[in-house]
Amino acid sequence: MDDFSEWQRYGVLATVCIAKYMLMAIYACITPFYPSFAIERGVSSLTVGFVLASFALVSVIVSPLFGSSVAKFGSKFIFCLGCAIAGFSTLLFGCLGFINDPLAFTIFSFVLRILQACGVQAGNTASVVIVFQLFPHNVAFILGVSQVFAGVGLITGPTLGGFLYTVHGYAVPFAVLGGILLMTVLFSMCLIPDFKGERTMEKGDICPILGMVGILLSMLLRTVTAIEITFLDSTLQLALIQIDITDPAVVGMLFLIAGLGYGISAPIWGLIGDKWDIYKELNLFGLGIGALGYMFIGPSPLLNLDSDNIGIMATGLTLMGFGVGAIITVIPDMVNIAIENGHEDSLALYGVVSGLYYSAYNLGMFIGPVMGSILFDELGFPWSCSIVAAVVAGTFAVYALYVGIYRCLQLMSATKEVNSKESELEMSSEPFYESIENARSNKPSNGYANEDEYDSEKNPFFTSPNNYSSADSRN
Repeated sequence: MDDFSEWQRYGVLATVCIAKYMLMAIYACITPFYPSFAIERGVSSLTVGFVLASFALVSVIVSPLFGSSVAKFGSKFIFCLGCAIAGFSTLLFGCLGFINDPLAFTIFSFVLRILQACGVQAGNTASVVIVFQLFPHNVAFILGVSQVFAGVGLITGPTLGGFLYTVHGYAVPFAVLGGILLMTVLFSMCLIPDFKGERTMEKGDICPILGMVGILLSMLLRTVTAIEITFLDSTLQLALIQIDITDPAVVGMLFLIAGLGYGISAPIWGLIGDKWDIYKELNLFGLGIGALGYMFIGPSPLLNLDSDNIGIMATGLTLMGFGVGAIITVIPDMVNIAIENGHEDSLALYGVVSGLYYSAYNLGMFIGPVMGSILFDELGFPWSCSIVAAVVAGTFAVYALYVGIYRCLQLMSATKEVNSKESELEMSSEPFYESIENARSNKPSNGYANEDEYDSEKNPFFTSPNNYSSADSRN
């Protein structure tokens, strides 16, 4: 690894954290005002939904592509390019207010939202590779710290966007957030170093890694936990209305509780995982806590609890947030799985893993709200949460089986290796014991098997024991 000073490493980390905050803030800032603004321009509500959903769908596709390209083009280049694309497309999003034609407004909305998705995912995937290179021994912890900023951006983005829109109009939220992100690009270009080995490799190959069972299960974990987060986007407010809670501050506070649980716990789980190398166990723990949390969020009719008690719901949201925070350890675990299966520990691997991680995450981000809307309409909120809990619990069971088999094979391999080393040690000690036996049986230690093989021409100073005894007898 290259040698970097402490101030340089933490300066880069600060820049990455600010960028991740801005990337998630520009993703989320349009939700309070864009739908109504688009409908005023003559766009249907269904089309608005597709515009918003296009971000996650495009992200599923482009994340692996950017991840596999990091080794060839460099993590600094991909990161800065992604932030620049996201910043410029956000600025242009503010210009949609000058378009009155519904068709033109719709087309440009799709184009700019897709560009935003490309920029955000390029920045996200490259940021993981940067962390791997600057903090190789604390990857999960540092990723947890950066995810705190991403989570805060996701939570505060709608509030900030709604405030700026209310006070200054449609274009201002995009101008402010896009402008700050572009300023972050300038700092990134100055602070982030050019890492050795980058731009000299071919693109990372995704297919061999996707063929690993552990990688596929890790992606399943990330998708399911993303569903846990976004399922509530389309259901929580409606559920609160049913129990006569309409105060937006209360709704926002409940979302904040889940976000705080995630933000506070992610660095802690990362630190624990890095110290004791128990990434898989932490992933299991996160799934278990998440399933339990959703049983309280409803609350599930199976628990026979008071459905109007907001304290029970808040407890469930806290548990869910802490559980999802533990899944941050899945990234270094995916790298370890690939290396154990023979993949080279390289920048290309970090990029591919990062791309697959964010692809799985965004798939869950797309499924969650759709799944929430469908289940809420058909079953109501309590039973909907019970189904989500069942999905998470089912994932827990499958992953627990995998972890159990993995640990057993790991133990068997370690036992076999110890036995092999003991055998080698016994074999290497045989000559020593043989020399002791030879000495006890008075065998010559001159290297000859017996006296007849002695050649006096080779060593004229040697006198065999028999010669000594025969000389004594003559005397």
